[in-house]
Amino acid sequence: MAIQPQVQQSQQASSSGAWGDLYQRFSSVVCLPFILAAALVVGFGLVVVRSAVFESELYSFSRQVIGVAVGAICLLLLWRVEYRRFSA
Repeated sequence: MAIQPQVQQSQQASSSGAWGDLYQRFSSVVCLPFILAAALVVGFGLVVVRSAVFESELYSFSRQVIGVAVGAICLLLLWRVEYRRFSA
């Protein structure tokens, strides 16, 4: 019979309050480093596009920003879809 070690859970300080609870609930649903990495890549892409079309009147940078906004809205809407119900 092997003795299993007890794992102690780290408790947050009481000063974290509601923000700590909100962070814990959010981080249990979303991989925060992944979201931050994706936001950095999108931001970098916007900077590159802006620098490439800085003096072009034929192409509007605002189209790119609108595309990012539409994509973010679609992401937030589809995030809550339970995709397992579509499997056979």
